[in-house]
Amino acid sequence: MKFKISSNIIPEDSGWTWCSENIGSPNARYIFAKVAGADGLIDLSRGASGALRYDDRTISVTFARFKKGQDDWMSNVDTLVDSIKSAFQYGSSVIYPKTEMRYYTAYGWNYSVSRDGIIQFLTLNFRCAPFGTVHT
Repeated sequence: MKFKISSNIIPEDSGWTWCSENIGSPNARYIFAKVAGADGLIDLSRGASGALRYDDRTISVTFARFKKGQDDWMSNVDTLVDSIKSAFQYGSSVIYPKTEMRYYTAYGWNYSVSRDGIIQFLTLNFRCAPFGTVHT
């Protein structure tokens, strides 16, 4: 299985090699309030819906690629980044991690690039909604 963004962006098909993936857990959103006339704090975490809510999660994926020479070494990065920008052009996008058999709704992303000799590293960081949540 390959890492995929939207339905057609697969970095591995463009010469990138998948290195690692870190899927953060969403933190439960706990809300406690002081109420006059009550001892201690009151747990309002389940709110009106009765269900515990969660904060966003971050998914980071790192790819590597061999690139000899100093000339135009960012062109491969620019090509992939432009594809990802178009996938997020109208808001959120769907990502399919390599290490899980499910998809995530990502509504924000950024990237960082580094180089070690002839190896380029591209790390993509996605801000994803917890399951069952829709962001617009």
